[in-house]
Amino acid sequence: MHILYIFGYKYTLETWFSSGALERELKFFNKMWEDYKISYTLITYGCIKDLNIDLPKNVNVIPMFPTSVNLKSTFSMFVNSFLFPLKTFRSLDKIDLIRTNQLNGSCFLQSYTRKVI
Repeated sequence: MHILYIFGYKYTLETWFSSGALERELKFFNKMWEDYKISYTLITYGCIKDLNIDLPKNVNVIPMFPTSVNLKSTFSMFVNSFLFPLKTFRSLDKIDLIRTNQLNGSCFLQSYTRKVI
């Protein structure tokens, strides 16, 4: 099984790291891999820094700003949250389940599901 995990608006792996949530979430991802062979793709509002964080083999990260060293402006983040699904939905055809913790992460979900249907 492959789960797409969409981060809430402006959340990155760095945000998780600085809040202590990354360690907790990685324990969960590792346990799910060991018990059920579940892999994850994380879509973050991050930049290249998210790609430099050490993650388990069952976790793939797709930052919205992969070529940037710093995060973009609030406006570009907002606009990109609507455009990003159009650029990435073809690479997400192996997804079995979509998960998000925040309601504002659902903007991506709505755009993605419209393309799938």
